[in-house]
Amino acid sequence: MATKSMNINIRVNPDIKAKADPILAKMGLTATQLYNILLSQVAITKSVPFPIIAEKEIETTPEQDRMIWTGIQKSRAERGGFPVDEVFDEIDKMIEGID
Repeated sequence: MATKSMNINIRVNPDIKAKADPILAKMGLTATQLYNILLSQVAITKSVPFPIIAEKEIETTPEQDRMIWTGIQKSRAERGGFPVDEVFDEIDKMIEGID
């Protein structure tokens, strides 16, 4: 059975892509292959396979950063992934605890 594929267009920051391409090449990957891996993991795990941390204009100490990261890792371990809507709720709760 032949593998089907489709073309998509995405906008990326050219500076970031220029930095990422040589790193991917050292791994034997193209940006397209990485995107396919990412989408496959999202489909399999029904979550984003890495933490997404929203930028917020707050100052934190290294200890607070460790506390937030530990909480995110614990949450991921308990749930087996990061459903996107829950990620932002979890981050907001952690940041509110710092204020």
